[in-house]
Formats: sequence, structure tokens, C-alpha cells
Amino acid sequence: MTFTPSPEQAAIINAPLAPLRVAAGAGTGKTTTLAHRVGALVTDQGIAPGQILGITFTNKAAFELTYNIRTV
Repeated sequence: MTFTPSPEQAAIINAPLAPLRVAAGAGTGKTTTLAHRVGALVTDQGIAPGQILGITFTNKAAFELTYNIRTV
């Protein structure tokens, strides 16, 4: 799966290391963007995956996030 982030998504993915809250409407790619953010933190910042907290509001998004993080 190829993912080309929008400018807004790229800003989230590459934001400085700090707590970050992302709010956007349905179907905007929040879960995919969060998975790529986690990937960037692990690969670019050396953060251990267990030190990252990703919160979603539905079981579906939680499962998608888990899957996306493992496949990014």
C-alpha cells in the first residue's frame, strides 16, 4: 500500500517530539497518519514502541492502528 501524506498529514508525522493531539473528521486518514507517526518516532527518534501511546475512539480504529503499525 502506497501512502502519500497530505501536507497536513506530513506535518503530523514529522512534528517535533512532544505530546500531540490530532482531531479530524471521518475518513481523513487519522489512523493511517498515526501509524506513520509511530513509525517515524521509532525509526527517526529512536523511541521504543512501548513508550508510545496511541488512543483511538473505536475498536475498529484500534485494530486498524495495530495492523497499520505492524505493516508500516
